[in-house]
Amino acid sequence: MAERLGAARADGAPLLEYLTFALGVNEVAPWTVAASYATFAAHGKYCEPRAVAEVPAAVRRVPQGLRRTMSAWTVLTILGTLP
Repeated sequence: MAERLGAARADGAPLLEYLTFALGVNEVAPWTVAASYATFAAHGKYCEPRAVAEVPAAVRRVPQGLRRTMSAWTVLTILGTLP
């Protein structure tokens, strides 16, 4: 699931998996964490993060490249467990 949310270790090594540790044990970059949480906010649609230097006022469009990574039901279940 973490990899589908865009999570990757900062050092490029494979993600470590420990079933009993919900928060994870991997060193990940901040934008990776932000992208994962953004997927929850987008009801399971992941969009690869990219740097933005400027957004002209006239530009109002949905980011391209969204892909569903989990069902809306799963997202709502996960969001319900967060404080």
